[in-house]
Amino acid sequence: MLYRVTCLNKYRGLAPAVFGDADDVAQYIIESADEADAEEGFDLMLNDVEPWVTVCGMDYLPSEVLRKCDPIAYRCAVGDFLDSFYQDIVYDLDRNDGEYSNQNDWFGFAVEMVKDEKQMQAAS
Repeated sequence: MLYRVTCLNKYRGLAPAVFGDADDVAQYIIESADEADAEEGFDLMLNDVEPWVTVCGMDYLPSEVLRKCDPIAYRCAVGDFLDSFYQDIVYDLDRNDGEYSNQNDWFGFAVEMVKDEKQMQAAS
C-alpha cells in the first residue's frame, strides 16, 4: 500500500509526497501541519474541556487566557495536541486499507491510499 499525501492549501506550495508506511505519513503530517489549523483545533478542544475563566466579573476563553498569560506553555500544549494525533493517524491508515474510504484528511492534508505505482500514476 502506498500513501499519497497532498496539502489542501495550494498557497503553502507543498508538492504531493508519497510514503510506503503509515508511520512516515503521520510524522510528515505532524511536522508539516499548518500552525493556524493546529491552534484552532487545540483552542476548540481546550475551550470544550476547561471552564471559562472569570476575572473581575469578565469571562474569558481558556485558550485565550493561556495564549496571553503564558505563550510558551500555549505553544507546548499545541505541540502536544498535534503529537497526540500521531497514533490516531497511524491507526486509521493501518485499519483502513482502502476498503471503506479512499481518502482521509488531517490538519489540511489529504491522504490517498493507492495499491501500486500504476494506480498512483493513473490518479495523477
